[in-house]
Amino acid sequence: MNYDVIIVGGGAAGLMCQHQLSDKHLKVLVIDKNSILGKKLLLTGNGRCNVTNRYSPQEFIERIGGEQKKFFYKAIHSFSTEDVVNFFKTRGVPLKLENDFQYFPVSNKAKDIVDVLTKTNEETIIHYEEVVQDIKPHQTQFQVVTNKKRYLTKHVVIASGSSSFPKTGSTGDGLIFAKELKIETVPFYPAETKVYAKMIEKLSLQGLQIPNASVSLLQTKHRQKGDLLFTHNGLSGPVIYHLSEEIYHSLAHNHKAVLSINLINITKDKFIHLLYESPAKTIESIVAKLTSKRLASNLFSSFQLPKKPIQDLKHETFNQIYEFLTNFHVDIDKVEDKTLAYVNGGGVKTKELHPSTMESKKYPGLYFIGETVDLHGPIGGYNITIAFSTAYLAANHIKENYDA
Repeated sequence: MNYDVIIVGGGAAGLMCQHQLSDKHLKVLVIDKNSILGKKLLLTGNGRCNVTNRYSPQEFIERIGGEQKKFFYKAIHSFSTEDVVNFFKTRGVPLKLENDFQYFPVSNKAKDIVDVLTKTNEETIIHYEEVVQDIKPHQTQFQVVTNKKRYLTKHVVIASGSSSFPKTGSTGDGLIFAKELKIETVPFYPAETKVYAKMIEKLSLQGLQIPNASVSLLQTKHRQKGDLLFTHNGLSGPVIYHLSEEIYHSLAHNHKAVLSINLINITKDKFIHLLYESPAKTIESIVAKLTSKRLASNLFSSFQLPKKPIQDLKHETFNQIYEFLTNFHVDIDKVEDKTLAYVNGGGVKTKELHPSTMESKKYPGLYFIGETVDLHGPIGGYNITIAFSTAYLAANHIKENYDA
């Protein structure tokens, strides 16, 4: 059976691609493993779907980091965060800005986002619960083999996602197809997730949160600031998510990753001034006011910090405790598995693709978009925007070919 375009994957990228193609009379087939489209989208943001954020193209690029900045320039300028907001607004799903940063649907329903993206024309066909097994060139076209049929098509768009949350259908198939075609890839790895630390497990601090904590990865330049959450076996929260990719690389390359955490966020002069103001009290009681009684009690007991009245301690001790609290070292044992990470790094290497079209340099007519590409950002609407922007480029290039 012949098609003009076959899209592999009905997630954010695949759905935006088919939507952009729907204004042309093209015979499009979307193949998805699931019984419903947009399964992962429906789960994001606890079912609310953080669609995008407020950053300009330049600000957006600066925040995705790495070598990806230059590659993504054309995509984010072609379909920006502002374009995402207008796209849904003009289709009856207005978005609202929260925390002066993230955009969610006003309805707080991810389903409304998916409903917009799944509107198709009569030429578009959706095949549910079908698994693509092989993609290869066939004369002037591509042959796509599934567990049910064989298809021929002029264009293939691979939007099969990463390895994050495989229950949603993301099992890393895009990299398998790429490798079989001798297209270079980076194996998927966890990029935004929690970390495990045995020493934290022993402290019994589960559920404790430190707002706006400063955290650094020792022996690197990587540092972040944000809310920190202690779990029963490690650390979580936005500040850890943003550092987890670098922690993963440090463990992989150096077999070691140590975090330095500022637990009190106060200058040394102010800290010592607070101590001298209450000479009859213990340092533990002062730290309890700066953080929490539970954290102070656990730290002073577990690390055998002095519990004498402040007036009975030397000034040198004040300095030592301040250094301990503002440079609290945590040895990280491992990062959460890529299948449970909110975001995966890795994918098809960007050097294999044309940045203005997402088309393979080796195989004209073959495109990789969204999470299948080694292109990602932190949590906060970045990755859905990347999916939309790259899908927009691919779809428009396909349409231009037919217009030519």
